[in-house]
Amino acid sequence: MRGDVRGMSRRPLDFYPTPPDVVKAVERWLDGRLFPIGGPWLDPAAGAGALLAGVRRFGSPLVAYELDEMRREVLEGCADEVTVGDALEMEGWHPRANVIANPPYNLLEPFVERIVKHCRRDDALGLVLTRLQWLDDGDDRHVRFRPDAVLRMPWRVSFTGDGRTEATTHAWLVYLPNRAIPRGTVTEWLRRPVVSSDAWEHHRNLAGSVPQLHMFEELET
Repeated sequence: MRGDVRGMSRRPLDFYPTPPDVVKAVERWLDGRLFPIGGPWLDPAAGAGALLAGVRRFGSPLVAYELDEMRREVLEGCADEVTVGDALEMEGWHPRANVIANPPYNLLEPFVERIVKHCRRDDALGLVLTRLQWLDDGDDRHVRFRPDAVLRMPWRVSFTGDGRTEATTHAWLVYLPNRAIPRGTVTEWLRRPVVSSDAWEHHRNLAGSVPQLHMFEELET
């Protein structure tokens, strides 16, 4: 995720690919849903495409929005449609698309606001990865962005894949299609899946494969 990692400075654009155990955990949750899942999937902060690759078998087309032009080639390898631009500035998102996202932490609130608006209007499923404490911070976020379900991950997440972990618990915030909304927020604990060493190596390659500093060249003096 895009968050503080122990012993690390912040990366440009707050880019941290979603770890494979986190992706696989939410895949397993999707496998157990009683309501049908299908149709388009959108990641509005697609990064290197790890989340879209994880939901490929749950629908199509896979749609990626990404701010960084240099990630286009990587995304074209896993997404059916790639748009380079700021998702928060786009007038409309792909209609009736389910959304899965690991947004930059410093932009999480506007992303969640936009995702909730899209999912309620289009009767779609939304999944947002964040620190669990995010709902408790800020101005009544637990009220304004109350999720229909919280999928807690009771392990310390490593976004770098090198053993360094976050110091806080992470969770998926779930915004269900209108037909499936419960009366209150449901909490579930996800089991940590075992993933292969090859999957972790691929993750580490994604984390370091795309240069970031070109986005800040104009700020250098």
